[in-house]
Amino acid sequence: APLSAIGRALKSRRSDMLHFPTMVMNICNAILWTSYAIFLKDPYIYVPNGIGLIFGTIQFLLRLVFPKTKTKKPSSGDSAKEIVEDSEKTQTNIDNTSGRYNDDDNKDDDID
Repeated sequence: APLSAIGRALKSRRSDMLHFPTMVMNICNAILWTSYAIFLKDPYIYVPNGIGLIFGTIQFLLRLVFPKTKTKKPSSGDSAKEIVEDSEKTQTNIDNTSGRYNDDDNKDDDID
């Protein structure tokens, strides 16, 4: 859904959730239907498609403004343990940037 993807992109400041091919097809579809409806002077078609065109354009601009994060793809030499450790480090970094620290290893579980 375009509106929820816009909200997630604005909150996370990343464009990972904006699927480029779908976004381009949505914009093309909205352009064609809006143009056709304007030609017919039919507001029941051009109003919703015009709104869709606006949201699609906003998504496209967010894709240009916010970077897409790069994920490390496992190579054949990477062990499963290294991949899990890398993902745990990434999760800790994500939690730290959001103001929360979720490192379960540092909790004091000893109850006296």
